Amino acid sequence: MRYFDLQPADDLSALGRITQDIGDVSGRDPLAALKELEDLLSISLPPLDALRRCQIAEQWEVLGNYSAAEQRLAEIELDGLPDDIKAQALLRRASLCRWTNDAPQAIHLAKQALELARQVPDDECAGEAAAVIGYAYWLLDEYEMAYDALRQAVETLGQTKNLRAFAQACWSLTFVCNLLGRTSEAQEVSERGIVALTNSPKGDTTFGQTILGHLRASQAVIAFECGNVEIALMIHERALDHWMSTNDPRLLANGYRNVAEIHFAIGNWDQAEALLEQAAYLISESDSTIRCSTLITMSRLAARRGKFSDARLALADANMLASQSSSQSLVAEYHDALGETNFLEQNYADAEHNFSAARDLFIKTNQPSRVAYANLRLAETRLAQGDVVGAQGFYDVARDLAARASNLLLEAHVERIGGKLALAQQDTTTGLSSLMRSASCFESLNFAWQVALTYFDAGTAPGEGIPAAHQREWLETALSIFRHLGTAPHLMATEAALVELSRRTPVTLQDLPGINTNQVERLTAATASAETAARELAAIIDSYKVAVAIFAENVEGDLLTITSRGLENETVQDLAALLRRRIGNPDALHNETIRFDCLWRAEGQVSRHRPRSLWIHLGRIKPDIEPLIHSLVQLAGVVLELCHLRAVVEELSAAQRVSEVRVDDALLAELGFVGASSALRDIAERIVRIRDSSVTVLITGESGTGKEVVARAIHRASARRHKPFVAFNCAAVPAELMESQLFGHKKGAFTGADKDALGVIRAADGGTLFLDEIGELPLPLQPKLLRFLQEREVHPVGADRALTVDVRVIAATNRDLAREVAARNFREDLFHRLNVLNLNLPPLRERRADIPVLAQAFLQEAVERNHKTVTLSEAALTALTLHDWPGNARQLQNEIERVVALADDQTLLTPSAFDFTVDDLNRPAEHVTDVIFPDGQVPPKLADAVALLERYLIAESLKRHGGNVTRAAQELGISRPSLYAKCKTYGITISKAVGG
Repeated sequence: MRYFDLQPADDLSALGRITQDIGDVSGRDPLAALKELEDLLSISLPPLDALRRCQIAEQWEVLGNYSAAEQRLAEIELDGLPDDIKAQALLRRASLCRWTNDAPQAIHLAKQALELARQVPDDECAGEAAAVIGYAYWLLDEYEMAYDALRQAVETLGQTKNLRAFAQACWSLTFVCNLLGRTSEAQEVSERGIVALTNSPKGDTTFGQTILGHLRASQAVIAFECGNVEIALMIHERALDHWMSTNDPRLLANGYRNVAEIHFAIGNWDQAEALLEQAAYLISESDSTIRCSTLITMSRLAARRGKFSDARLALADANMLASQSSSQSLVAEYHDALGETNFLEQNYADAEHNFSAARDLFIKTNQPSRVAYANLRLAETRLAQGDVVGAQGFYDVARDLAARASNLLLEAHVERIGGKLALAQQDTTTGLSSLMRSASCFESLNFAWQVALTYFDAGTAPGEGIPAAHQREWLETALSIFRHLGTAPHLMATEAALVELSRRTPVTLQDLPGINTNQVERLTAATASAETAARELAAIIDSYKVAVAIFAENVEGDLLTITSRGLENETVQDLAALLRRRIGNPDALHNETIRFDCLWRAEGQVSRHRPRSLWIHLGRIKPDIEPLIHSLVQLAGVVLELCHLRAVVEELSAAQRVSEVRVDDALLAELGFVGASSALRDIAERIVRIRDSSVTVLITGESGTGKEVVARAIHRASARRHKPFVAFNCAAVPAELMESQLFGHKKGAFTGADKDALGVIRAADGGTLFLDEIGELPLPLQPKLLRFLQEREVHPVGADRALTVDVRVIAATNRDLAREVAARNFREDLFHRLNVLNLNLPPLRERRADIPVLAQAFLQEAVERNHKTVTLSEAALTALTLHDWPGNARQLQNEIERVVALADDQTLLTPSAFDFTVDDLNRPAEHVTDVIFPDGQVPPKLADAVALLERYLIAESLKRHGGNVTRAAQELGISRPSLYAKCKTYGITISKAVGG
């Protein structure tokens, strides 16, 4: 039985109720909570004393003072306590054992607490107990058992109000899912935890920032495993920002180590080394897990640079810490790192012994991806010893595991070892193909060390028929990367291989500067689009130190710059203007010192989405390479004609597919649309028609009509759906920060730029960038956005070169951009570049058939959020449908949310429940002034007037949303904590504001 259930109502004193209500204090200052609880210990009721001691112990646990927590729990006598308080005491003892690494005792006590909590019943206690059990099994490397317990904990705690325990369980489950290779579930659970914390004031507490950091770090691991390395780095840096606000050196060390791991992977070894040293400085001797992981990474870095004595010293300390820990995963990582050091020292027998030990431990802890990597290492070790048959056995196991993992990085490693194995079996064609696929994959992931190793393998490949020029090029690429990384052993090996290659193969004409078969192959392979072929040609010509600019003329006669190399931006603009005049007046006399050659011209009708002609301008060419350059230009013309023919065939195929489009309810649902109107179906049909295109789209419509929903539908229907969708609100960022937010910046580019930033454009690479409120983009920034749209290149603030990106752009606005262009508030060329395809989203009053469907959908969301059973009467549905909704779908959603929040459970909503009066925003200005300011008089001081206006807007927003703080904060454009703080400042009581 529960203790409070046994007490008569009049026996529960006020202090008893306070004790009962203290409950979850994670959103408050722990020291303040401790003081309140200590003050209550004067009450002489034994069960309440035990409960208060549990709560005090919990606060000491939050503060990390485990001895103080243990002292309070030791004062509790379990015998004779009611079941609910006894369960709490057992739970607190179990939780304490968890943090002191006594996992078996934690499991034993938590299971007792779980059994009692289920009998009471007490869902919060049961959920927390399951979370402790899961965490303890995690410490014991029993990941499947940990997963089962944590899954139960998340589902149970998700139905309670205990945000602290729920978020903590989400983090633990996310980590375990990552270890088990269940990345999609890990992503889903981490998002649940992040959303729960960010939508609560507790997200700003030390506890909230700690768990947010852990959840972000887990998401970074997912991104890294999926090959999104830059995104992983960005998320790890966000996690580090969360942990910095906690001032916890252990968390900061973990964050620095995580960021260092990414820099280590992508070849920024100096930066990785500095971060690892910073992490090592912050870690105390008691933090054995993080210290051990840091030492292991430091050993890998030292070994790859040939500093084997430093690597062994770090591994000796890591071995001691790993042996003292109860983590088999940590011991496995130690053996894996030691095996890598042995391998690089060419001590293959010890390397195989350590890789085998690591593999066995990874199998025992059920980490299939790590098992695959260990088998690949064993295969490579056997190959180094000449045992091709043994290598094949290990490789087959790794390949089968990789096929089930869907891990791009792992697949690249499998391709590399598969290529080496095929070469050892004298299958040169298969081996080189696998190595080139591996190199391409590693290059796309920006894994410099692995790229260099792969090119070294290809450059030293045995067998007949491999062009010496190719092998020399591969070895020179590897040499350049090894030199950048500072890896002495591989640098010497590559130099020796180049010397041997030169000795074996005399120099021919094919090896002379200016003749490069590989570059010609690159050009002939670039048939994806005319722009791709043009950029490839420019890159090849630029490699011969010849300035080049390539322009495209479209069907409207506009001239666009596709790419330029070796020329200043102003020079390129002058060349474009000169070429425009020459195309417009071909018979006029021209200055022949500045030449333009037509690369390619279309015959007959041309689609408006493809160029009509392409033109090239070349700088000064040395006489010895002039024939080669002109041959490349002629070859580019053939390639461009192939691009044109390919595009024509694809358009015909797409037209045939589009003619068969049927927009039914299933398609609307697939696109994420809620509605039934013909206007919505027309938009869906147009989205389907462009699903195979990356054309720029401009979505127009009033505020609240669902422009972002349409943008997401376009992304979901396109071939980019598995890549990022990044939304950026141009009206939500100050003008002075806009350029950095869009294009990124380099460290030190301006005051406060203490690290590199990607910018939203590069964050969306490969996917879709949604520019909301594009009409608010400042005029000075519009030329730079136009250049990005034309060149598909971004120039981060402070960078010395532009970076190529592949992004599909969708923009949205509620303004009339044509009118803004006429008023000179928006650039005409940018407007035309954005307005390639226009989708106008009609207001809700013009598609009333959508209102009943939207209303039911919004109602379902609201009742689930408020845990009520509320239904709409036919009369209410009719009234909603007939209303004009000037705020469109957003206003409809807010109104339903307000009504549901105020309604009793099991209510049938009638028209009287809804407010169909004219919005307060449409009042005459004089009336608004009377309401905001006393006696209608505006105070003379600006600060006083602003304060009164702010108070009015907050109160009205809370009233409109029925006291829903989240929606009011969203409408006002501030965070929930800021809204709470302002309510406190202005003396606004939320319940009174709702009541009017």
